[in-house]
Amino acid sequence: MDDMEKSKNLDEIKKAVADTGRILLEKKLVARTWGNFSARIDDNHFAITPSGLGYEELSADDIPVFNMEDESWEGGKKPSSEKRIHKAVYKQFSDVNFVVHTHPDYATAIGLVPEKLDEVVALMTEEEKTLLGTIRVADYGLPGTKTLKNAVESSLSQGAKIVLMLHHGAVIGGTNREDAIHKAEVLEQVCKKAFDAKNLLVAKENTSSESFTKESFKSDLENALYQTYPNYRIVTNPLLEIAAQKGSFKVQLDDMAQMIGGVIHSVAAEKNAVLKALKKQDAVLVKGLGCVLKSENPDDLDALELLITKSAIAKLYTDACNKKISLSAFDCWLMRTVYKNKYSKKKNQNQAEKGETEKKDTEKKKEFIRVIKFFLFSVSAGVIEIVAFTLLNELAHLPYWVSYLVALVLSVLWNFTFNRKFTFKAANNVPIAMLKVACYYAVFTPLTTLLEHKLTGLGWNEYLVTLINMALNLTTEYLYDRFVVFRASLDTNQKAKK
Repeated sequence: MDDMEKSKNLDEIKKAVADTGRILLEKKLVARTWGNFSARIDDNHFAITPSGLGYEELSADDIPVFNMEDESWEGGKKPSSEKRIHKAVYKQFSDVNFVVHTHPDYATAIGLVPEKLDEVVALMTEEEKTLLGTIRVADYGLPGTKTLKNAVESSLSQGAKIVLMLHHGAVIGGTNREDAIHKAEVLEQVCKKAFDAKNLLVAKENTSSESFTKESFKSDLENALYQTYPNYRIVTNPLLEIAAQKGSFKVQLDDMAQMIGGVIHSVAAEKNAVLKALKKQDAVLVKGLGCVLKSENPDDLDALELLITKSAIAKLYTDACNKKISLSAFDCWLMRTVYKNKYSKKKNQNQAEKGETEKKDTEKKKEFIRVIKFFLFSVSAGVIEIVAFTLLNELAHLPYWVSYLVALVLSVLWNFTFNRKFTFKAANNVPIAMLKVACYYAVFTPLTTLLEHKLTGLGWNEYLVTLINMALNLTTEYLYDRFVVFRASLDTNQKAKK
């Protein structure tokens, strides 16, 4: 394979890794920047998702290449902090060419109770057992640490190409991308089957008093939220309602600890109680309702909804298995601190950069539209100028320069009125704006009149000379209006605000 073919192959591998994030986002197997994916390049290298970047806009150019021998990397972005887990999978299994690390709802919950894993396997079909193979649960380690890598490595050494990481998520090795993603989907389906087998959502406990009406409370609460928070969401479903009835509980999952902290609070269905709880954290369970979410960034609402739902699933499953398990207060504090100061900041910075790019693109589009509008109004003004000039020069037989000046004044008044209102959408002082335009014509008119007089004196066709001056007028007047007359008042009138 020559260098060009290698480069093309590497680009395809990187693109496949970048696209995987969007695929798994749609399947709700990852959220925000959580999870990571990689593809083997050769025996010593793999391409992997970068650290702290959202998957929505991830491109092949963002994907770094990791060297498994010396652990160096190439590319514009730093590789995921879980790169050594991916390395462990590739080193253990020569037939694995793609690795996905997901944060699934049900598989993560099942991983909290390793002693019940045999019950899950017993629910599988023979086809599912063949596809998934050996499944193991790795002991806990903080994300990105050597402790977690060693724990996963231990499970891999037992022949498991699927490892559930305690409190964290799943690592899945596949022969290719399609195989890895398919395994991730089937694993989640199997684990949901195990969750459903507990019949946790059948007998919904009804603790509502006669005075409580969900819809009226929800409406009242929504009015209060609207006045307080720019981005909020009320989520109601049986799963969250049942979890809320259990009361506040300690966080069991890494990603929830990162985004919320150590405890998920549950409060009574009282407006003031909900608002008070929201001052302390962005996700609150509400008895008889479900949960309420708020965030500074609207994109975070989707992630919070996924996480609070996953936390509810984990809580219901561990309670059904009589398993008391949670993250330590220190680990929660540490992950929350790192997340706020590193990954969330990076995510928000990337979103800000994206917003700035979109803003520039919008400005370019608006500028293009301004040019088109100015051109069309100027053409119409040009028609008025030509008609007026023709009437005055040909029919009234006025001197050229008189016909030209009168025609020019009529076209300027037309052009100024419509461009001010519709092109530049300016609300600035009309007399001052007209005075500035007059200054432009005080310079432009004598110069072009002299030019026309000179050229017509040399025998040039009068209409050709007029068209040349109109072209000069169109270009220079747009620049003058845009950057002098209306520069400080662009898009300030009622038309712009609609």
